[in-house]
Amino acid sequence: MKKLILTLSFLLCLSFAFAQTMSKELLTQKKWVLKSDVMSGVGKHNSLPENTQIEFKANGRWVATEGIESLKEGTWEQNKKGEIILMLGMKKKAKVTSLTASELKMSIKDKANMRELVWGGEI
Repeated sequence: MKKLILTLSFLLCLSFAFAQTMSKELLTQKKWVLKSDVMSGVGKHNSLPENTQIEFKANGRWVATEGIESLKEGTWEQNKKGEIILMLGMKKKAKVTSLTASELKMSIKDKANMRELVWGGEI
């Protein structure tokens, strides 16, 4: 019984580590195109034009065609919890909340509002 539990625990840990690796690969294998930009309490946010693109490099850098919180480039990392975080200057961060082969969602928390950016995969 102990052997079975240890084997299942090992497989669970292995699959979790594999899923984290896949997230990074999924994130960096294509350019992402903005589909929507919504802020709580405001609705549609107009600071980014539709079709804005963002690309994540495997070296931990990101580059956008338009400024996200006034920045067209920055860094990103995957923390110990497996969360993907974009650095938007010295204090502000964006967190990837959902990532599939066709869609990327990220949130940016402001003092009182939450902004959600939804991107579709291009290539």
